[in-house]
Amino acid sequence: MRLFIAIPLPEKLQTNLAKTLPERSKMNTLGIRPSEAGNIHITLKFLGEVEKTRIPAVTTAIQVAAAGIPAFEIMLTQGGCFPNRSQPRILWIGGNTPDALCSLVTRLEEECCKIRFEPESKPFRLHATLARIQPYPSAQSLIAIDETLKKLDCLPLTSFHVDQVILFKSDLSSGKPRYASLFTQKLDFVLRSKPLKNKGAL
Repeated sequence: MRLFIAIPLPEKLQTNLAKTLPERSKMNTLGIRPSEAGNIHITLKFLGEVEKTRIPAVTTAIQVAAAGIPAFEIMLTQGGCFPNRSQPRILWIGGNTPDALCSLVTRLEEECCKIRFEPESKPFRLHATLARIQPYPSAQSLIAIDETLKKLDCLPLTSFHVDQVILFKSDLSSGKPRYASLFTQKLDFVLRSKPLKNKGAL
């Protein structure tokens, strides 16, 4: 299974963000593929293809990492592109990273490394993907992306409350990613004793 740990954006916020994008028919013509409704999220740790037997170890890692981390607010402040605006491949919205989120990401990375997942090659940067762009975008595509970024910059500052993290499964078989929640961990809890790891998970 293709797994990742993430924070989903509230449904109403996802709807508002979707309105900043061009019409779907125009996006198809321009080679811009928007994130599916309900799929917009902030990835904390991408795990890749994972055998089912390893899931107990992953959920344990999430529990240990999240223990004692208080709930926090995320403020979305700006849009951007990866790798840059002149050669965009991903259109995103992001913001400042709260201290609690920094701690959570660091601890998730530590716990996942303990169960033999590869460490991230780049430092964490808070962002939610709004659309993906085909290689070598046309001049019209760049204009549409620039207009979208201006709309994102004009959105009222938006914050939302985060009190849980979710382990998601991604299914790409239909051609469009479909995400299903496998495990949800609330924040701001006390881990009374470290859960026993399933030996078969490694």
